[in-house]
Parts: sequence; structure tokens; C-alpha cells
Amino acid sequence: MAIALGWLVGQAIVMFAAYFLMAHVGASAIKPAAVTMLAVGCAAFAWMSMRTGRVNHAANEPCEAELRMAAQKRTPWTALERVLLGVLMVSIGVKALSMAASIAWNPGRCEDALAYWLFKAKSVTLLGQVPLSPDHPFYLGGSNPKYPIYPSMIAAWIPLVVGEWHETLSVLPWLMTFVMLPVLAASVLPNRTPRLIRLMAAYLIGSLPLAAIHVFRPGYVDLILASFLMGALGLMLQHREQPRHSTLLLATLLFIAAACTKREGAMAVAAALTILVPFAMFKQRQTRGIWKPLPSLLATAAVTGVVVFLLMDLSDVSGDAGRWAYHPEAWAAIWRHAVEWPSFSFFIPLALVVAATMLVLRRDANASLTFALCLALFGYAVSPFLLTDNVRFALNDQTPSRLFLQIAPAMVIALAYGIQRGTTCPAPTN
Repeated sequence: MAIALGWLVGQAIVMFAAYFLMAHVGASAIKPAAVTMLAVGCAAFAWMSMRTGRVNHAANEPCEAELRMAAQKRTPWTALERVLLGVLMVSIGVKALSMAASIAWNPGRCEDALAYWLFKAKSVTLLGQVPLSPDHPFYLGGSNPKYPIYPSMIAAWIPLVVGEWHETLSVLPWLMTFVMLPVLAASVLPNRTPRLIRLMAAYLIGSLPLAAIHVFRPGYVDLILASFLMGALGLMLQHREQPRHSTLLLATLLFIAAACTKREGAMAVAAALTILVPFAMFKQRQTRGIWKPLPSLLATAAVTGVVVFLLMDLSDVSGDAGRWAYHPEAWAAIWRHAVEWPSFSFFIPLALVVAATMLVLRRDANASLTFALCLALFGYAVSPFLLTDNVRFALNDQTPSRLFLQIAPAMVIALAYGIQRGTTCPAPTN
């Protein structure tokens, strides 16, 4: 988990650190900052590796989660688990080699990716700075200044460290993110998650066809947003089972990164937090006020909202919100993208059916939370087309699949969590 989570957190830090350094110091600060971050990252990895060896207790006796995790580590791998792991490793390995060859040969192909995200990355690399004056022809990297520049810094940071622009180097983070996604999916779930469920979650995410396409045709930031959102949600579910301040801090950073990756990312984060906070309140009510992490969770939601408000231009989003109108004609396009086309196979409808079935048959807190999260994320993905003027982007078949890609990994994590029953005793916050 440390490597995959470290990659994800590192990209979130790069987004903001590279932007502020380029905006206020210039390209000369990037290389020493990158070396410093690498050293800090290695130190943090070593610290986390040592920390995982320590046993945390809520009292003097082991917690249920710790007992289950220890038992799981001692349990021999079944034939099914070995087969699934082998298939997953071969699948990811073959895809990664093909993707590496593809981006080495022809790293950029798609119009929007080149016109917006990679254009901004290339312009700030060649300029050596991020112009902050609206009168500058390359204000905030050029192109459309309402598109956030932060994810473009993910594409720019390797060329900036090298000292010159390379298309292939700029899109390497897309390949690394694709490889890390299933690794993180298998490890970010709470400790008591069975090994088979972890492997199934990793396989589902690694086999999403559109996720692979977004690496073969890199530059779009939907895969980056999806990774941040999935990581943040997984950490929040960890925190729900075993509250730790460090877990919540990382989740907050990833929520902010997801919200600042695209303008609609703020709505995706709002959809997730809108479900997580009320369920945390309900859990505290069940425990009669004993569940202490609730104030920290509320602080996470508040900090995320304030930071996103300060960093993002959401005027387009607020403008869309002021022009509500129901567009039933969008349903046909949504059906095409979610079901008929092979972008996600049958994952989207099956996820909703499984979540609903789980809610009906189980009726416990985990099943209810899973259903609410899946429904909220799906609602986020379809509402721009059903309720605003953005219906045109559904009718021309440009955008629905991108929004489904943003939520699909997070839905996998929610389903993997919901399959399990009950809760565990909380570990001490630290």
C-alpha cells in the first residue's frame, strides 16, 4: 500500500507545489524541490514500513481488525486467489508494456488533451513560469484559463526536472497511475477485508477498458481524478473502521486534489462527502457520542470546501446550477455509454444492481452506506446531462463515459466495503 498510496499522494503534492513554485519562484526551484520531495518520500516510506510492524491497541487486548488481519496473513493462499492474482499480474503487465510502447511512439493524440491540459503543461515548461497576469497571452498556462492548471503540473513536472519538454515524459504519470490503481485498490480497504475481495476489487479496476484507453490516449485528466477520488474514499472507509488522524489527513489531501483536477471534480467530492458525513453522524448516535472522529471528519469537509473555493474558478459550475431544466433525451446517451458501449463492460449497471440487492438483503450500516455512495456518485455523473445545458455533450456522445470513468474505481471500493458485515473496534487516533 505504501508505494501505491505514496505515488498518489506524491502526485497530489506535485500538483500544488509545482504550481506555487512556478508561479512565485520559477522553474529554477523545481529540481531542488523534486530532490527534496524524493528524500522526504523515501523517509516517509521507511517510517510507514516500520510503523506497520507495530500493533496498535484500543485497550490492552488486540482489536478484532488486528486479529482478522493477522489471521489473513497466516492463511494460505487458495487456488482461486492464486489464479486471480496471476491473471491480474499478467493482464496489468501486458497492458503496461503495450502502453509504454504506445506513449513512446505516439504520446499525444486527443484534441482536448492537447488543446488544454498538455498545452498548459508545455507552455509553462517552455516559459519557465506560470504567468499570473490576465493580460499575459499565456495566463495560467494559456488555452482556456477556466480549466484548472493544477493537473497540468503533473504532466509538466518530469520535463521541468529534466530541463526540457518531452511529450513522452509528460504522459508517464498516466501509465504509472494506471499501474498503481489496482495495487492501491487491493490495499486501501480496511484491514479486515478478505484477501479475495481485495483481489477482485483490483481486478475490476485494472480491467476497466476505458481506463486503459486513457493511457493509450493520454492527457485527459479523468483517470487522474478517478485515482484521487478512489484513494480518498478508501482512506475514509479505513478511518470509519479504525480512526487515525494520519489517515484522515491523507484523505483530505486527496479529496482536495480530486476537486481541483477538473471543475466538475468539486461536485464529485461533494457527492461523496454528502454521504459520508451523515453516516458518520448516524454512527455517533448509535454509539451514544462515543465515536470521537466525527469532529475531525466535519473539519475535513470544511477544510476541503474552503480550499477548493479559494483555488478553483467554479463560475461555470455555478452558472450551470442557475439554469436547471430536465432533459429526458439524455437518457438514451447515458444508456449507450453505461451499457451498450464496451467502455465499462457491464460494470455500471451491475454495480447499481449489486448495491441495491445488498441493501435489501442485508439492511446493515455497511450495505446502506455502499448503496448511498454508489447512488450519489452515479447521480453526480448523470446530473449534468439530465439537468443542465450540458445535455449537448451527452447528445454528441463526448462526455458521459469520462464522468463514469471518474466514479467507477470509487464505486468498486464502496462495493468491496459494503460486502462485509459489521464494524470493528476503533484504534486510537494518532
